[in-house]
Amino acid sequence: MNGARTGSPGQAAAEAFAQRIGAPGATVGTAPQGAQVLGEVKSAPIEQLVDNMMQISDNVLTEAIAREIAIKSGNEPSFAGGVKAVRDVLTKNGFDLTGASFVDGSGLSASNKIPAKLLTDVLTAAAKPTLDDPRTAKLRPLLTALPVAGGSGTLAGRYGGNASDGKGWVRAKTGTLTGVNALAGMVVDVDGRVLVFAFMSASNRNAELEVRPALDVMAAALRGCGCS
Repeated sequence: MNGARTGSPGQAAAEAFAQRIGAPGATVGTAPQGAQVLGEVKSAPIEQLVDNMMQISDNVLTEAIAREIAIKSGNEPSFAGGVKAVRDVLTKNGFDLTGASFVDGSGLSASNKIPAKLLTDVLTAAAKPTLDDPRTAKLRPLLTALPVAGGSGTLAGRYGGNASDGKGWVRAKTGTLTGVNALAGMVVDVDGRVLVFAFMSASNRNAELEVRPALDVMAAALRGCGCS
């Protein structure tokens, strides 16, 4: 649900609270010693925020997380700072950024260029069967955050018809812009092997009726492909 934006959310919340309880207003300051706490709000842990972001494709939350990464890594909390922080983290962890161009954290800009290989490299590191690679333990929660085909998040209403074989087996993140659709994730095939994939489409055809169902069919085909 979208609401009004404010540059000072803490002050706005305090003023709304004051209005509700009939107080004259809210001012910034330090509470006196021994003051009673009437209420407080704390952010959900980052793991839960990432899960929410992945499940419903929350672009505002994605940008906020990029800025948190920027602050944590000593960069400015801005589009440029978030992009630098993300690139620095990926590079530090050995991911090849050849051909990658980041403009924002959400991926909403049409100027972003993310190679499919980079997506599958990250997914491969997350899905390794052992924890020999130190990146795997860090990235493992990414897999449980991915929407489940026909079951949760942005894939809840998909994977019917010709893609039904992937229902419950495919876990993937959607990506949608005007004329651009993507699907990246993992699937366990009939032989019990974990396969990762990244499909991207640039097409002006009907996204809901043609492009996305085609991507779903491709991912579902991996379920029974017997790939080696």
